[in-house]
Amino acid sequence: NLSALSTRTNVTLIPNPSSIFVNVILDNNLGQQFNYSIHTLAGGTIQQGVLTSTNESVENIDVSALSEGVYILFLFAEDGSSIATEKLLISRN
Repeated sequence: NLSALSTRTNVTLIPNPSSIFVNVILDNNLGQQFNYSIHTLAGGTIQQGVLTSTNESVENIDVSALSEGVYILFLFAEDGSSIATEKLLISRN
């Protein structure tokens, strides 16, 4: 159930829905590195990477290879603990 997903830190995805890139805005986490993974609703991991929160706390993820649909973006601290979980919509319209 997507409405039951909890977020432990302030994370915003813009634009959402997205088509080519999604900007990940990480509030109050400047200078930290985060691992991310994008999953299908069935649970399969389809993309992974690392984000580094800079002075502007905005990082972007290339989602151009993803098919249209609904995905879940997970953010993890360097120690592997869960930071945030966000719904990500991909639309080419």
